[in-house]
Amino acid sequence: MSRNRAGLDLALEISITLLSLAAVAGFARLFDDGVFFWQLALPTIAAHVLAALARRAGLGLLWSGLLSAAGLVVVLGIVLYPETLTFGIPGAVTRDAVLADLETAWTVFDEVGPPAPVLDGYLVVAATALWFAAFLADWAAFRLQAALETLLPSAIVFAFGTVFAKDHHREVTAGIELAAILLVLLVHRTRSGAVATTWLGSGPRASAALLRGGAVIGALAVGGIALWGSALPGADAAPVIAWRDLDDRDSARVTVSPLVDIRASLVEQPSTVVFTVDAAEADYWRLTSLDRFDGLVWESSGSFGDAGGTLPSTLPEGSAVRTLDQTFTIRALGDFWLPAAFEPAAVTAPGGTDPVYEAASGTLVVGRDVTDADGLTYSLVSRVPVRDGAAVAAADGPIPSSIADRYLALPAEFDPAIAALTAGITAGEATPAGRARALQDWFRANFTYDLQVAAGHSIDSIADFLELRRGYCEQFAGTYAAMARSIGLPARVAVGFTPGERQGDTFVVRGEHAHAWPEVWIAGVGWLRFEPTPGRGAPGDTAYTGVEPSQAAAGDGATAVPVPVPSTVPSPSPAPPTDTLVPGADDLGDLPPGLGGGTATDDDPGDRWVTAAVAIMVLGALFLAVVPVLKAARRRAARRRATDSRRRIHLQWTDLLDDLGRSGLGRAPAETPIEHADRVGPRLASGAELRTLADLVTSAAFAPSLPDASEEAAAATAAAVVREDVRSRSTLVGRVVAELDPRPLLRKPSPDATAGADREPVDARR
Repeated sequence: MSRNRAGLDLALEISITLLSLAAVAGFARLFDDGVFFWQLALPTIAAHVLAALARRAGLGLLWSGLLSAAGLVVVLGIVLYPETLTFGIPGAVTRDAVLADLETAWTVFDEVGPPAPVLDGYLVVAATALWFAAFLADWAAFRLQAALETLLPSAIVFAFGTVFAKDHHREVTAGIELAAILLVLLVHRTRSGAVATTWLGSGPRASAALLRGGAVIGALAVGGIALWGSALPGADAAPVIAWRDLDDRDSARVTVSPLVDIRASLVEQPSTVVFTVDAAEADYWRLTSLDRFDGLVWESSGSFGDAGGTLPSTLPEGSAVRTLDQTFTIRALGDFWLPAAFEPAAVTAPGGTDPVYEAASGTLVVGRDVTDADGLTYSLVSRVPVRDGAAVAAADGPIPSSIADRYLALPAEFDPAIAALTAGITAGEATPAGRARALQDWFRANFTYDLQVAAGHSIDSIADFLELRRGYCEQFAGTYAAMARSIGLPARVAVGFTPGERQGDTFVVRGEHAHAWPEVWIAGVGWLRFEPTPGRGAPGDTAYTGVEPSQAAAGDGATAVPVPVPSTVPSPSPAPPTDTLVPGADDLGDLPPGLGGGTATDDDPGDRWVTAAVAIMVLGALFLAVVPVLKAARRRAARRRATDSRRRIHLQWTDLLDDLGRSGLGRAPAETPIEHADRVGPRLASGAELRTLADLVTSAAFAPSLPDASEEAAAATAAAVVREDVRSRSTLVGRVVAELDPRPLLRKPSPDATAGADREPVDARR
């Protein structure tokens, strides 16, 4: 292969890789966080590298595909699930984590419009599509030699993003995709015409000129579209068919259930300051409650209304309550929830927005004109129920249909054996509170808090959780609520945060304080928090739960510490709040000094370096394992193609060239086998045998008939003698390094070495 053609091959490989990366960039229109890019770009690049190595090694399409599929599994494990690997290799834990994430992604796909949170399930699907698009593009470019088929796989992936995405980043991503398409077409056309232009006498100069001219024209075209595309006539006109409007998601706030994201806060961002709260006492800072369980995920089915004035209450009439003033400063929540102690009574308009409220779940969110709550500061007042342990224990009564219909429903596939288990756990308890407490205590006594389990709270996850008896708050809360419903206790899952670290008059709430807990409705009392998660306990609930307030210790989500409480606690007030509870909209100022910054990237840098180091070591080990395998596969493929004596003699020579090259005795450019043997032979003890082999391979290439068996045997003997001589000159370390050297995989036999090897033999008798 000429240097010009080899360079064009490399240029085409790079260009189709850039085309795949353009498709990755297109996902910016689907996700709400740019963190996705490298999580998809790394597998995409790996897919192209692996496809190129397999092709250069001479592997067929079947073996290349199998190697690519194995590479996908390993690379996705390294990039997305490093904590589940065993010595860098994906196993059963990785499989379970992937299946749980895919299950969650499938469930929320119809519920969440773009831009969507970067869920691992979405990344698995996207990375898999990009991986096989890369494999198919390489196959089309180099095996089919077809330009359109090379563009098609990546274009399909990009088109998927175009169909489902919102309008942001439209010009930029379209410009990147168009530039990549033009680059591939230009390089492909240049490579395809390289031989033809040589016949015309232009050679490399024509290729270079075509590349330069095409690059200038393409850059001008893409730049014009990116900069002025929106100004073109008709760009802002209404579509003939408003297909985007068929999805009415903009008419309501939709998001992934916060229960889905809770593990990311606990594991990936434990030290990130999510928000701060100025309050006189600690409480669970609640985001929302989830009332609907479809067997895969807990989610909310509520509808929101204006949050002006005094907010409606779900507490039974005459309930004893006290009021709690709070001022929240949201730092890195990354969603539109407005945390509050349960239940909100009145709220200011944060940042000039108009928040909305869902009374049944006690959920506050920012107005529809605001993307998320990050950066907002707002004040509110909450009604905090004052619970009497004896009154709660004795409470009982009929369940209204409005409560039963919404909070007792379970999917048809819920296992009756779990319901029977729950009934056995709560047997002997005469009241709803007694049964709820018995179920809580059973979890706390028999289960272990453990973040090293796969995320998920589906029916299958519940079964795994009950078998392993290990999990974190997602499994404890979701499983408790489902089991409570199975015995007639109306239940839901609340999501929020434990109180956080007290610093002066402020609670600093970090990712490690993310939490979920079940709530049970009891006639005459209303909604009660219970705490099945070991090491956690809500302030103010000890009278009926028997659990002291506690939460995650700093830096260790599995260790509990007492919840910070003020030296004085406001006295209970039996009167419900009135309109006078609405706080003023005063300027709350900056955070108290010494709180420390917190952003979405405040995770420990040391952890990132450790992960990166492990990934590099695993990739290195994969490289060490793949190179010898590819070399062996290439040798086997060459032997299969050597179907006659001419090809087999030629194969003896080409195999020997690698050994000679590693010893510094490689063939010079344009050197014939005989010239090569005459030059390096005097430096070898086996110089005579090398010249014999050179004579035989030259004769085999140009003789009118196939070599006979004696000539083939002589070539094999000569090659074996020279190979042994050359290898005896190197050390063990040198031989190992040579075996791991990938450069032979990147080379193809030179034209003069293969001259005549593929032509039909001539029968000398004619």
